Amino acid sequence: APRTPSEATQYAEATLLKAHSLNPLNKDHFANMARLYIFWYTRIENKPEVLQKALQWFRDGVAIAPKDVSILNEYIESLLTYANSIKTNDPALAQKTIAEADQLLQKSLLLDDKYNDTTLRQANVLRAKGEYPKAVAIYTQLIIKNPRILDAQITAIIRELATQPDLLAQLRDAYNTNLKASDALSISIIGLISSQLNDHD
Repeated sequence: APRTPSEATQYAEATLLKAHSLNPLNKDHFANMARLYIFWYTRIENKPEVLQKALQWFRDGVAIAPKDVSILNEYIESLLTYANSIKTNDPALAQKTIAEADQLLQKSLLLDDKYNDTTLRQANVLRAKGEYPKAVAIYTQLIIKNPRILDAQITAIIRELATQPDLLAQLRDAYNTNLKASDALSISIIGLISSQLNDHD
């Protein structure tokens, strides 16, 4: 049995590849392979070649199922992850990648502009483009509807908005809207934002 996270991931890779070989046109196999490599990249080994594998599987999955908004949105997010990883060493390619993500987002919006996940990706693309006020306007509405929607990236967002106190305050206000005393995570996030603002109301 696999003993380390890396061994477990490699075992999952072999299992998913076998499933894919048995049914090579199943769109879910493409998406699952890509998700595995994203997990591998973000949680186990921060290697560019692992992220490239994720991008390729998502690219192929979108080609197999061009109208699957869920897979398309995950591909958009993986492109933003890639752009962020190269923005210092290759800013031109990073900008090109963000532009590609933006083009795919427009396609996703055409397919289903009411899908909450697409709205989140739209905000993430705007943030990647440096259009922070527009991004935060969307984030705040999403937070009010579902305070858990940004949990996976809120720390990165707060760090990125460190020089934008007005926007951070808007995020904090959104978390304070409908806040329940039992919502420890939102209270923690509010504290994190307040700390960034040097404002411990």
